[in-house]
Amino acid sequence: MANEIYMQGTLQVNKNSLVISRSANLNATMTGSHSSACAQGIATTPTALSIASDVASAGMTWYRNTDSTNACSVGIEVSGTYYPFLNLMPGEMALGRMATKTVYAQATTATVVLEWWMLEA
Repeated sequence: MANEIYMQGTLQVNKNSLVISRSANLNATMTGSHSSACAQGIATTPTALSIASDVASAGMTWYRNTDSTNACSVGIEVSGTYYPFLNLMPGEMALGRMATKTVYAQATTATVVLEWWMLEA
């Protein structure tokens, strides 16, 4: 079977003379049959996301910062140094295709709960 994953997104802005609206949807094939999801507490130090070992390869991933006050980032760690590639303000979400299963997150000011879900894709 193909195209088991369906994603859609819309981004709109309307401020002064700037009025833009973009939307897109995507069908993708799930390469395996596993996924991993969690509502994980994220500290102010880099915290590894606890992705299940049966998820063989990185794929489509959804993130949501559930905190109403504090921001967090998502990134990778190389030789003990954390490199954020995504910032999530309170309540924000993001989705995309990950290139690695080794993902970290870090809260900016105080511990947050990051909701995430990774699919083999």
